[in-house]
Amino acid sequence: MKCFWACSVSVVLAMSFTVAAAENNDNVTYTKPSAGRDLYLTCKGYQVKGASVINVEKPSYLEGTGEQVEFAIITPVGASDGLKVFFDSWGFSSFGLIESHVMHEHWSLVHVGGRASVKGEKIDYSFVDNQPQEGGSYKPKTGVFLYGCMNSDKRPSWVEKIYTRTGVFRGGIED
Repeated sequence: MKCFWACSVSVVLAMSFTVAAAENNDNVTYTKPSAGRDLYLTCKGYQVKGASVINVEKPSYLEGTGEQVEFAIITPVGASDGLKVFFDSWGFSSFGLIESHVMHEHWSLVHVGGRASVKGEKIDYSFVDNQPQEGGSYKPKTGVFLYGCMNSDKRPSWVEKIYTRTGVFRGGIED
């Protein structure tokens, strides 16, 4: 029971931190995809739904240039191939964290860089709904936390297969 409360509190704090970081989009720069890429990250993940933290079995994938993530395959629980996401802008959150945005869909990928943890894992990135909340009470949002990200020198073959057959992200990760 102690672990449940400790895990729940850490998840709520981590979600609050990354959602608050993503809700202010004042410093957003619209970008065009770069010609070359040097960031090819494969990550493990947790999905958060309300107070539940679910281990995601399949890896997620991030690709871009430098700190700017331009393309991702985010794999929430239940999604067969994951969500193919193209980020069209990036900037800095009010906490100074680098964000990549899916404009008009209210989703951000925040580079947390180990500043928050879920279930003892230092979170590298969080994929969260950055739509501001109305009213004075906190409403849980669904999000995916990525950790254990490993860089390689090229796009993995499993990503190429998913890339060719998966539809583009349309703004929701619920089943």
